[in-house]
Amino acid sequence: MNASKNTSFEKLQAIAKEPLSLRSQVAKDILESYKEDIEEFFQELPMFQINDLISKYIFYRHTHHFYDTHYDEIEEIRIEHSYYFGEIMKQNFDLKTIFCWFAIEQTAYELAGELGFEI
Repeated sequence: MNASKNTSFEKLQAIAKEPLSLRSQVAKDILESYKEDIEEFFQELPMFQINDLISKYIFYRHTHHFYDTHYDEIEEIRIEHSYYFGEIMKQNFDLKTIFCWFAIEQTAYELAGELGFEI
């Protein structure tokens, strides 16, 4: 692993060790799913849905638990998105699952920027 990859990996590990939050959970999930090749995750992020990248979020029991655990943070992201883009998020699927995926994806994009990955 080269120095910049190593630095990004270490930063993501530090974020994963923060107190429980949406951000720390997403960091843990990325590390769990991609081990030391986090660059691959961030390269694939724009091309795939989050449930294709972090497979544990294909089951309702996981998406509902994630949504219930991080409800306040997910609502902040949803409201901010609606404010900036002037649209109400519509869904034709399970509400908790859609918002879980949305919040994880938005958080992953924020982490990508923070870690220096260009997407």
